[in-house]
Amino acid sequence: LCVLFFIYSIGYFEFSVVWPCAFLILILLRQKWHREKKNKREIARAMALGFEKEILLNGLPELPSWVNFPDIEKVEWLNKVFKLFWERINLYIHDLIPKILEPAIQSFVEDFKFDKVILGNVPLRIDGVKVYEQDSTNKIVMDVDISYAGDCYVTFQTFKFTGGIKDIQLHGRLRVVMTPIISKIPLIGGLQVYFMNEPRIDFDLIKFTQILDLPVIRNKIENTIMKIINSMFLFPNVYSIKLNEGVNMSKLTIFRLEGILRVHVVEAKNLVNKDIIGKSDPYTVLSIGSVKVETHVIQNSLNPKWDFWTEFEAESNSELRIQVWDQDEGSKDEPLGHAIIDISKVADKGEDDLWIKLQDVVQGTIHIRLTWLNLSANYADLDAAIKETEMLSPHLHTALLMIYVESSENLPKLPFPPSPYVELLVEGTIKSTDVVHKTCNPMWDKGFTFMIRDPKRAILDVKIFNEETKMAIGDFSYKIDKLKDNPNMEFRNQQFFLNTSNKKGSLYCSMKLRIFKNQSMEEESKDEVSSEVPKSPRKTVKKQDSVASTRSKISQSSFSEEGESTYSENNTSFDFSTSDLPHPYVKLYLHTDKTKSIKKKTKSVRNTAHPVYNETFEYLLSSQDLTLTSLAVVVASEKRRFDIKKKFLGRIVIDLSKCANFSEPFTDWFNLKRKDDTD
Repeated sequence: LCVLFFIYSIGYFEFSVVWPCAFLILILLRQKWHREKKNKREIARAMALGFEKEILLNGLPELPSWVNFPDIEKVEWLNKVFKLFWERINLYIHDLIPKILEPAIQSFVEDFKFDKVILGNVPLRIDGVKVYEQDSTNKIVMDVDISYAGDCYVTFQTFKFTGGIKDIQLHGRLRVVMTPIISKIPLIGGLQVYFMNEPRIDFDLIKFTQILDLPVIRNKIENTIMKIINSMFLFPNVYSIKLNEGVNMSKLTIFRLEGILRVHVVEAKNLVNKDIIGKSDPYTVLSIGSVKVETHVIQNSLNPKWDFWTEFEAESNSELRIQVWDQDEGSKDEPLGHAIIDISKVADKGEDDLWIKLQDVVQGTIHIRLTWLNLSANYADLDAAIKETEMLSPHLHTALLMIYVESSENLPKLPFPPSPYVELLVEGTIKSTDVVHKTCNPMWDKGFTFMIRDPKRAILDVKIFNEETKMAIGDFSYKIDKLKDNPNMEFRNQQFFLNTSNKKGSLYCSMKLRIFKNQSMEEESKDEVSSEVPKSPRKTVKKQDSVASTRSKISQSSFSEEGESTYSENNTSFDFSTSDLPHPYVKLYLHTDKTKSIKKKTKSVRNTAHPVYNETFEYLLSSQDLTLTSLAVVVASEKRRFDIKKKFLGRIVIDLSKCANFSEPFTDWFNLKRKDDTD
């Protein structure tokens, strides 16, 4: 009966099969429309977030070889803006350049004064911009490639003569840091502007200076101009622009450093021989910005071993430049190759050990060890930093003192207002401010940094001199160790009363102390196996004169064979079925009385009870420390899919004082022990 009623209803309402098909098609079309709309929204959002590369790669199966995604982006719209505003910028620069450059030039040429500054009709061009990703949300860092080849015209007066330059060309990469980010318009508290590497500059001389346009004299003029630019705009020198009155200038100038790069130039191999008689006399020049450091010269060697340590104030987004030279007496030194290291990769890893092929030469490699040191506000980190430097080199530092000299008040007249400048002395290093002429209340607004070996003993000596008489008109001393009692080991705009003849003089300055912290060593010290390493028996050692550190090196084969013997040839049995093979790796802990355990680790070898590693590890130790050192070797297996934790397979502790002479590598076999075995 129900079937008959259903058939009757279909006929009565003239039902057709087209109806459910049309309804089904509508549902499918609606779902497709929603999917397309959702995809468009997701693509638009990804484009807004800057994921154009990922969108193209996902949309096209294979891109042509000429398609690339550069880190530096072109900004033609900004060049159009510069062209429209160039006339107004020209009027602004006319007053700004003399204000900025005139004092710096007067330190080289006293009787110097700008006459005209005309930038011409050709605007500055921006060739590209690269914005860096930052963990900190308090600043924006970008590199701007600038080119200026304009029809500028600059004249000046010096020694009662009129000179000038025209058609200046300037090319370089300018770093612009916007910091701090604030909640008020213009949203940026200030700008830091500087070059990370020397810009290229060229110009033509006019008027009286055109007479001096000879190769030798011109080179001296160009070098002087570059010194002036470098002293103001080449890192670590920064030109700061304050955009908000509530921003402290010390934060824009000196309290901005990110970390310290510690560099160990170990050796070089197979250098090019540039000498006709004998061999090259190589040395290495390291540089970050305007800071350059040279190693000592190794005479008559193509495989020099420098064992040279140094440290740089650095930013993570910067480069370390390495140049190897052949010293030639009586002639120009010849290049033996160069290389560039990206510091950001070292900062991410904490440390790196590199053999680098030298560029622009047919052969030659250089061995460089790099460590990135964070700046810690915890004074308790000082002991670890001191112990680390004692082990590595007596010339290394443990802390960084940052000082911002602001102003002074009520200096003695004697009988006319002085022309004061400030001189600061820390651990034998002297730095000074510029001279401010004819005033008892000078403002310097100058920042300085000092690397310190031992903050517990270091003293800051501050003296104010009168430039005209070269006599001190005020001074005070400050024990740097006192900064640990201040919150965050710093203070801002603090007044110090000076020892002056009128008993009224004072100096305002800000200071910050930071301890060097090796994050990689901190992570190693937290490993649980360090508690298993027994300390070597302490021996009484008489104090000796400092000697160059020797590299105690266990041969490559000793580690390789040791890893192999862990499972196959020793007397300790490990029962592994074919389906239960481990992923073994070896950890090494070097423990001395001076430092915490230093950990190194091999790669893991998967699914084997007979691994071969063929890896080499090196530790830098003095011959004296070698007698107080033990080496713990721990073998473990990486976690497999259903393992809860890594599996311990065995260990052995080697007292290096009882081993053979380390002047030659040696190989030996060691039986591993379980955790519950006694040594």
